[in-house]
Amino acid sequence: MVVPANGSIGDLSRTGFERTGEPGRGGVARVAAGRAHGAEDRGGVEGVREPIDLEEDPNHSENTNSLTLVGKIISDKPLNKTGVKNILLKAWNTHGGLKIQEQEGRLLFSFTCEKEYQKVLQSRPWTVMGSHLVIKEWPQDVALHEVKLSSSPFWIRVCGLPPNRMTKNNATTIGNKIGEL
Repeated sequence: MVVPANGSIGDLSRTGFERTGEPGRGGVARVAAGRAHGAEDRGGVEGVREPIDLEEDPNHSENTNSLTLVGKIISDKPLNKTGVKNILLKAWNTHGGLKIQEQEGRLLFSFTCEKEYQKVLQSRPWTVMGSHLVIKEWPQDVALHEVKLSSSPFWIRVCGLPPNRMTKNNATTIGNKIGEL
């Protein structure tokens, strides 16, 4: 089941970038055409009318963001950033190390241990100070602002089912009936 986050993330289709190739397998990034006179700014490079093929950096470490999660807190009220960091550090109890920073209005959670990274990701959903924390993986070939934080997976609990009705197919049927909220 997917629950959309409150608030608008904005039109992510206007980034001005296009990617070819399979995700995680390289490819070419293309910068879209520049601004036309009198037209709305759609990103790209000023004065450039044709797409520009950009090569990948051969010296770029494959692990730069491989253990980094991207998050956003959905809240109607401002939250104390130090308080949020302290709560998450305590709740996640990471021994291998965790760096939390804010960039482009998003939270970055950089782990040094794959096991702790997976534990946090698999234990979703997370709530901080009464507000929902949307967390997603950050693929190597996606810019930070392109990581979509508009939905979040939730577990649901169904009580009172007879044991002979507790099947994977029935769980799928129930989930499909509930759908996206």
